[in-house]
Amino acid sequence: MARKISDYHLKKREETQKKFIDLLAQNNYIHISGDMVNSKTKVKVRCPHNHTWQVNYEHFKKGTRCPECRIIEGSLKKRLNLSTVKSRYALKGYEILSTYKNCHSKLKAKCPEGHIWEHLPSNFFKGEECFQCKGAKKYTVECAQAAFSDRGFIPLFDTYHHNKENLPFLCKEHIDLGVQYAPLHNMVRGLANCRKCYLLLFTGENSSRWKGGISPLNKTLREAVYEVWTKPSLEKYSFKCAITNSTKDLHVHHYKKNFSEIVKETLSNLSFEPQSKIGDFTVNELEQIKNECVRLHLNYGLGIPLTKKIHNLFHEIYGTSNNNEIQLNEFRNRYENGEFEALF
Repeated sequence: MARKISDYHLKKREETQKKFIDLLAQNNYIHISGDMVNSKTKVKVRCPHNHTWQVNYEHFKKGTRCPECRIIEGSLKKRLNLSTVKSRYALKGYEILSTYKNCHSKLKAKCPEGHIWEHLPSNFFKGEECFQCKGAKKYTVECAQAAFSDRGFIPLFDTYHHNKENLPFLCKEHIDLGVQYAPLHNMVRGLANCRKCYLLLFTGENSSRWKGGISPLNKTLREAVYEVWTKPSLEKYSFKCAITNSTKDLHVHHYKKNFSEIVKETLSNLSFEPQSKIGDFTVNELEQIKNECVRLHLNYGLGIPLTKKIHNLFHEIYGTSNNNEIQLNEFRNRYENGEFEALF
């Protein structure tokens, strides 16, 4: 049950409310909403510049005012006035051609040599001056296109505005990636590249972790099929074991054709020797093997998620070759009938 407020406290509250409203009015503030229970209760008010915010009587009485207005006032105090800016430009022989807003908004100016230059005033005050006077020139479209062509790319642009604009191109080696974009600024300096070409710079023999190609091929191929086969297989079963419904420590079981057999078929289709390691192949050959392995996985269909224990138990019973769906269904029935209950 709510405690009854005495007449004295009601009177004091009304007096405080009146004082607050009067104080707001004196400062051209308007009370919008909110009941003031005491001097520390925040209410919604509007300042003379139509900013809304919340404040209590105690803080407002001590001088707290609209935070947005305070920020604007602070920036205006720091902002250079137009006459100061003009005088700074005039000292170096520059003429301002556009409206000055602030140091961080672009401004057009004419240098002593008559070049029109767009820049940030903040950079000018730090010492930056007309690029053309310094000898910097804009590349012609032909030169820009040549910069892309020299890197083995096909430029897809006829005009450009500045060297930091993202320009479209095709990689001759990786047309399948479609249109890619890079700024001329980076392309000229060798910092821009085709996405796939860039990855190849750190793959295989180019990798700092290369140890002569001793990694088994199986590991690389499992990674290659993850996004297109392993992950979709997990998603199909909502990342749960198809037998136990557990979500922990999942493996994806190849129930139509074993992974090792798919790898052998992959190498056979491409006329490569079995039992090969990564170091036995060139980068292009390895890419062919990955693509073929992915194709075969998709051809045989998605796998079935099983927990590590269930997966290992299945292969202990049925072996690791020539596994099929009949074996999986039989194993599932045996599990559901409690045959393996003592093992879990």
